[in-house]
Amino acid sequence: MLFKHSDSCGVSSRAYSEMSRLPCPIGLVVVQQARSVSDEIEKRWHISHETPQVLIVRDGTVVWNASHFQVKAAEVEAALNEANGKQ
Repeated sequence: MLFKHSDSCGVSSRAYSEMSRLPCPIGLVVVQQARSVSDEIEKRWHISHETPQVLIVRDGTVVWNASHFQVKAAEVEAALNEANGKQ
């Protein structure tokens, strides 16, 4: 799971708070500090750049993504469970 975060955006700050509720490791990409990583994510998976943005990757494929106000801990956790075959 990757979380693209902007440290200068209020919406991203809210999403960061939501993501901090999850009990699992999260790959954090702060776009101001790692723009090249953010660009590679967009290029590799053909996903338009958004911030905040969550991507769940399984076997090299993005199986779920959400951005802005769609980033909610419960929804991310449910998508992660589904991606891992848990119901």
